[in-house]
Amino acid sequence: MKLHRIESSGIRALGYDPGRELLWVQYDSGSIYEYAGVPEDLYRRMLAAQPHPWSRYGIEVKSYPSRMVR
Repeated sequence: MKLHRIESSGIRALGYDPGRELLWVQYDSGSIYEYAGVPEDLYRRMLAAQPHPWSRYGIEVKSYPSRMVR
């Protein structure tokens, strides 16, 4: 999945697969987490919320099932 750099403290990049509703979040540490079942609208709202997408939507994102990708 292609990751797009964003302006944020704590998050380096975001990626989204609309066909599978998967959101990838790369943290400043370099680790990447995949969140399943995330609607595309939430991904778009996060992109629009720079430079503070995680402080606005992090709690909502964390409500979705996740796994560490790397």
